[in-house]
Amino acid sequence: MIILMIVIPNTVLMASSDGAQITKLEKGLMFWSLVTFLIVFVILSKTAWKPLIEGLQNRENTIRNNIEDAEKKQNEAAEKLKQYEEKLAKAEDEVKEIIDSARANAEQIKKDTIAEANKECESIRARAENDIKLAKQQAVEEVFKTAADISIAISTKLIKETLDDKKQAKIIEDTLKQFEDLKTLN
Repeated sequence: MIILMIVIPNTVLMASSDGAQITKLEKGLMFWSLVTFLIVFVILSKTAWKPLIEGLQNRENTIRNNIEDAEKKQNEAAEKLKQYEEKLAKAEDEVKEIIDSARANAEQIKKDTIAEANKECESIRARAENDIKLAKQQAVEEVFKTAADISIAISTKLIKETLDDKKQAKIIEDTLKQFEDLKTLN
């Protein structure tokens, strides 16, 4: 490349008599072009190359650091995503456990309530049956007592009087009527 930079500007086109062009190299021009190039090259290498190379190295380091930071952030984001997914899975499991526990508790409460209601029904029924038995027993005792009172009343009246058939029927009728009156009062 350096040779082309020196040779091309120092080439002079010459025309020949038959119309063809011939190139001729000028050695003096080529020498001074080479000297100028070397001087510019040395000046640039002393002043411009170091800052240029440092700038390129700084840019390369910055790009490399940016890539490393991006990779670190990507890895961190992937790790956080993994942690989030694990927490989400744990939360879903906890929700399922809570729902299952609530269902089990509700089912147990339902069973307990039904058992308690059945127990209360049995207790009420037993009390009612007991009350019915007592009422029946009292009614039977009252009937026997009343029947005994009637029998005693009839016997007493029969003994006091000698009765004929009409009187006896009348006493029985009156006594039965008293018995019915007692019955309606109770």
